[in-house]
Amino acid sequence: MDVCASLAPAEPYEVATLIESLSVMYPQQARTEADDRIRARTWIADLADYPADAIEAACAQWRRKDTAFMPSPGQLIALIEPIVKARQALKNRADLVIDGPVKRTAPNPIEAVAERDPKVLEGLQELMGSLSARRASEGWNGGEG
Repeated sequence: MDVCASLAPAEPYEVATLIESLSVMYPQQARTEADDRIRARTWIADLADYPADAIEAACAQWRRKDTAFMPSPGQLIALIEPIVKARQALKNRADLVIDGPVKRTAPNPIEAVAERDPKVLEGLQELMGSLSARRASEGWNGGEG
């Protein structure tokens, strides 16, 4: 299984097909065609970030539950999330193996400030120069001897 591909979001038609297949299993109140379009758009929007096969697996889990009603998007997402999280963890591990450990270095705060405002760096350099001159005039030897 290609882990990256397994995280790809479902196409809208896939979401609509899966939810329509699930909905025929449960009793429903009469709706107009406009209601059905709004309902489909809502489901598609709510499940837009999830892979089709994860949605399908969640639908299968719901059908196997002892429930007589269609799930809400949130109830279905609660079943989808663990599947997606497990895949994301696999992808993260694979990335670590392929790319090696991430080398984290703390940013140099002086450089970060200097990038935003070069005058700050100039001021720091002047300050450091005057401190060095003062230490030299006072005979400071860096704490040695």
